[in-house]
Amino acid sequence: MRDSEKDSGGGRLHIALICAHSSPTGPLGRRDTGGMSVYIREISRALACLGHDVDIFAGTTAPEEAPSKVVRQAPTAQGSRTGGSVRGIRVPAPPAHGNDPDRVRKIADRFAEAVFRHGLRERPYDVIFSHYWVSALAGLQASQRLQAPHAAMFHTLSELKRRALGKSVDSPCRLCAERRVARKSTRVIAATNREREALREQYGVSEDRTVVIPCGVDERLFRPLDRPACRRRLSLKPEEAVLLFVGRFDPIKGLERLFRAVGLVNSPRPIRLLVVGGDPEEDGSSWQEMTHRAEELAPGCRISFLGRVEQEDLPFYYNAADLFVVSSFYESFGLAILEAMACGTPVVGPPVGVLREIPQDSGAALLTPDNAPESLARGIRRGLAGQGVVPDRERIRATAVAYRWREAARRLEACFYEMKEEASVPWTGEAPEHGLNLPQVGWQ
Repeated sequence: MRDSEKDSGGGRLHIALICAHSSPTGPLGRRDTGGMSVYIREISRALACLGHDVDIFAGTTAPEEAPSKVVRQAPTAQGSRTGGSVRGIRVPAPPAHGNDPDRVRKIADRFAEAVFRHGLRERPYDVIFSHYWVSALAGLQASQRLQAPHAAMFHTLSELKRRALGKSVDSPCRLCAERRVARKSTRVIAATNREREALREQYGVSEDRTVVIPCGVDERLFRPLDRPACRRRLSLKPEEAVLLFVGRFDPIKGLERLFRAVGLVNSPRPIRLLVVGGDPEEDGSSWQEMTHRAEELAPGCRISFLGRVEQEDLPFYYNAADLFVVSSFYESFGLAILEAMACGTPVVGPPVGVLREIPQDSGAALLTPDNAPESLARGIRRGLAGQGVVPDRERIRATAVAYRWREAARRLEACFYEMKEEASVPWTGEAPEHGLNLPQVGWQ
């Protein structure tokens, strides 16, 4: 590392961030815009606030996403160099769904070509940071062609999903891709210690190439509000025991188990379960099926399906709830868990994602042995009873706000500096094709 870089804290980084599966600017709560979208948006913003330049490569999947570039200058964080920027670059590629190997390869090729062209045309990329498995395949290709280090973050691991559900839900194509990426990437970013263990045990990634960097929470948006006022805003009755679920309609979320659990809870207060997530306009059949399942599994229970809720409105729901309930078989992290806690709302659920790592004496989490309906029901009863003690909302919040996006960005920054310093091949301004047959991509 040059002395000038050391003096400036490592220098201003130019980062290519690849997200073929998710739109960081799309409406949250749909199939393609969940926790990973929030992560990409927030971590890019935080890195820019540290003075770095982030190019986000995302697919063009809808007409409203047609603009090819959006440039935004980030504010300067206290004590950092001049504020960096976040730029969105649209890649004309189909949605990264399905498991057909040829289709996956074509999508990865297009993203790799886009990163390669921008890296040649403009300032070279110091680090390539990819998200999810198809993006990671593209990141590997671009890394080889640009001679830049590559960091991959899987967000979910196919092998852990298989073990949690007891059956394979992804094609062998995905698992092979994940293992190849894990083996060849410069670093693999894990959100939890459990994920690092899985990467070592199931994917053969050495500990020196795995870095645990937890996700964060926007503590300014997600904060305690007046609970009675939030309930009035949402037309909830004061006497109701309000349970909240936030997530996609995906089998891994275990929503049907939560329906069964609600039906098992005997409470002196009438129970209302709020289900935030899903989009009847995007997938009407799944929406209809889930509402029918709720009627079958929890007859007579008050379950409200609220659909997609804008991010800025979520704090009203978290604050209105007595408990936030996690019913997942598996979570890679669980951003909604931190969001609920940051609002001062305790969380009930099995030891998945970040919930496994929350201190049990914090009052923020009530762990159940698993996500069986009986276990969830017992946890909900205990949480509602609260042993007669009103939850200390500020203490619960303090547990969550220890996970800040700024801290996550600083840890990523340190990792990227280390990767850059370790890079053994200096940039020469050109790179071989490595035998890849990549299609041409048009640019404005």
